[in-house]
This record gives sequence, C-alpha cells and structure tokens, in this order.
Amino acid sequence: MRPSLPATLACPRPTESLHPGAHRMLMALRSAAALHERGHDPMERTTRWLGSERRAAAFLVLLANAGAAWPDPIAVHRMCCPRLTPDEGLILDCIALAACEDQPRFDRHTHEMLGSDGREALWRAACRFVACCGKR
Repeated sequence: MRPSLPATLACPRPTESLHPGAHRMLMALRSAAALHERGHDPMERTTRWLGSERRAAAFLVLLANAGAAWPDPIAVHRMCCPRLTPDEGLILDCIALAACEDQPRFDRHTHEMLGSDGREALWRAACRFVACCGKR
C-alpha cells in the first residue's frame, strides 16, 4: 500500500526506491520540465526516455494537464537529485492509480489540491498514457 499524501509530503521518497519504469517516467518528467523551461521541444528526449513517440506524446499531454490543474507551478528537481518532490511523487502516483484503474482512490488522493475539472482531465490523460504503455 502506498503512503498517504501527507506522509508523502512529509518524507519525500528516494528515487532509488522507484520501479525502473517509474524511474524512466521521472527522468522524462524532469527532462521535459528542463527543456520546456528553456523554450525547447521536449518530444525527442521524452521519446528516448519512454521508448516510443506515442508514449511520449501521451506523457506530454498528461504533463500539460497536470500543469493546467495544479494550483502552483509543478515543482521538479534536477535530473541528479536523489529524492522526489511532492509534485513528482503525486504525478507518479496518479499514473500508478490509473494503471490500477482506481479512480475513486485517485479522486481521494487529489481532491484537496485539484478542482473537479482538472482532476477529471488529469485522470483521463493518465489513463491514455497507461493505455499507450500497454498496461491495460
């Protein structure tokens, strides 16, 4: 069972505890954020991290939905940081819950932070990304 959201915020997870697939998603997230910040297109690098253009496109849509739904800019560490930010952890948790098809838990996990429209858009984007990964 995953820790509760307050526990995740109080004690950020180390990146070494991530499953290899989640670690690739984290690196894709950090890379996309860094490239976006510099005004560069993150598609090529995201494709390298995730293994296909289809997955990369769905992942970037998920990140765009997260960015639109988040009340503040999404906090992302540099590539070398050994810990997750709470935002990185929440995005990875959202993907994991979509992979488990557990929308009620997703809603409980995100309802305090995200409005219903943003939460629904993020859920749909996470499900589309998971479908591109062949997990459904």
